[in-house]
Amino acid sequence: VPSKLVRVGGGDEGEKMDKQGVLEVAVRCYTKALVLDVDNAGVWHDLALVQAALQQMDKAVQALRKAISLSPRQASTWVSLGLVYAKQEDWALAQHCLVRALQLENSALCWTNLGVVYLNLGEQTLA
Repeated sequence: VPSKLVRVGGGDEGEKMDKQGVLEVAVRCYTKALVLDVDNAGVWHDLALVQAALQQMDKAVQALRKAISLSPRQASTWVSLGLVYAKQEDWALAQHCLVRALQLENSALCWTNLGVVYLNLGEQTLA
């Protein structure tokens, strides 16, 4: 990773980073991208994925909600929001998001994740 991405005033030499460090740099890069294009739903979605990987679930939810407000018919964003809610064990909201994703796009990914949510809700017959 070029050090100018890692810290202000760094030289051109590279720096080895652990996964956490790379994810933190990614957050900074996505944040800079949003300064340039605040209405880019894809950047908001990708920022949220990095935040979720950093276990920043509340921030990930906010970023995904922003992405959905900008592009409400993007099924992958609804799936991502459902998975973040599932990670927080908010099964009802996870179910809502995944059902919405299925309304937009009939995919194995949606069905599989919805089945996991139904199992956690105790709805074995729906799973």
